[in-house]
Amino acid sequence: MGFGKIKEIVESILKNVPEVYVVTICGNNDKLYSILNNINNPNIIVKGYVNNINEYIQASKIILTKPGGLTSTEVAVIRKPMIHLMPIPGVESYNAEFFCKNGLSLISNNIEEIVKNTMKLKR
Repeated sequence: MGFGKIKEIVESILKNVPEVYVVTICGNNDKLYSILNNINNPNIIVKGYVNNINEYIQASKIILTKPGGLTSTEVAVIRKPMIHLMPIPGVESYNAEFFCKNGLSLISNNIEEIVKNTMKLKR
């Protein structure tokens, strides 16, 4: 949906995490799709709206997501490493804290933490 600094997050991961591919699902956010498609890096795959998000989750090594309840629960059920990105105070911060407290995710509140946690889970 385009929350936060997606372009900066993607660029930082591509620059700082070795041997990584980033698949970004933009949904119906055409502006974000266009911005990410202009990143000149062969290790990024940008998708718009997809009907098979579960297949992308299954195929991924690490899931970076906003801490919404539905996606977080789906990822936890299939036991994929998950990083919750910059939770908004309220329901999102509660969700992130719940999943983190129960060993189901890491929380990243800024781009540095996102890169650090991606490296940690990539090992």
